[in-house]
Amino acid sequence: MTTIIGITDGRTMVLAGDKVASDGATNVVSLTPKVYRLGDSVVIGFAGSWRGGEIAVEAVNSLEVDGPDCNITDMTTAIAEAWREADFKNDDTSFLIGYSGQWFEIQSDLGHVEIWGDYHAIGSGSQFALGSLYTSNDGLTARQRIALAFEASHKWTGTSASYNVVEVTE
Repeated sequence: MTTIIGITDGRTMVLAGDKVASDGATNVVSLTPKVYRLGDSVVIGFAGSWRGGEIAVEAVNSLEVDGPDCNITDMTTAIAEAWREADFKNDDTSFLIGYSGQWFEIQSDLGHVEIWGDYHAIGSGSQFALGSLYTSNDGLTARQRIALAFEASHKWTGTSASYNVVEVTE
């Protein structure tokens, strides 16, 4: 059970991820985050396999993410190569990556899509989080909107109400 939520104003990107590890029957609150800041300009979060997520974050972190030539295709390729080297067979890990004021989702088949708009969410609680983000658009800070979105996700999916937050500002 995971919810990863990202909000941007085009300059600052705020990404948050819950703290639950689950095998489908049991939930445990983990100290290991699902969201990371890489360099000065990239935030990344994952939903699905913890092993697949950690391998991928390490692979993307090995790139020069702050360099002018790094892009979502490079990040996706780095993840694919790292999974191949680790003999990791993915069937459910996806990512929300933010850089240059834009959100990208890398799906479990390693296809990537640029997200329209200033917010996005992935994971089992994403639909509830997206609904909350849509209705909380007026006058609230990104962190306030994220808190409301996690409350909605927690109420309807049982994901953790506690979460980690990372942020980058250009």
